[in-house]
Amino acid sequence: MLRLVEVDPDRCSQLLRVQITDEQKDFIDPVDQIIKDHMGMDSCIHLTLNDDDTIIGYALIRHNRHERQLWLDDLMIDAKYQHQGYGRRFLQQLIDYMRSLDPSAPICLSCVKTNVHAIALYTRLGFINTEQENTLGEYIFTYY
Repeated sequence: MLRLVEVDPDRCSQLLRVQITDEQKDFIDPVDQIIKDHMGMDSCIHLTLNDDDTIIGYALIRHNRHERQLWLDDLMIDAKYQHQGYGRRFLQQLIDYMRSLDPSAPICLSCVKTNVHAIALYTRLGFINTEQENTLGEYIFTYY
């Protein structure tokens, strides 16, 4: 059964099991770098998508309570489980989880312009491309 699991900061080594393809390395930082950059930050929540005890994917969300914004900073499905519908199911569960944190806050994410697969997924699930760019030149998408 698929479920979201919040990762305890002391057990982040389990996240290193999530591997991406070489092609995706242009789109997302390696898990160890994400952990290094964000672990211990109060606004960050590390989540895995698990099928029983198997880690299928990883996501980092930020909940900025003062600005009433939710950000999906990173989302990845392990290379072994890609193209099996897990990305869509993971993103839907993340939306539901983020809505439980703040039902009226917009959910934002950024995406490399050339990541056509991710852009298609975000659009199918209701994210709107704001046509704005972040400091890295990535599109910013919002879900209301």
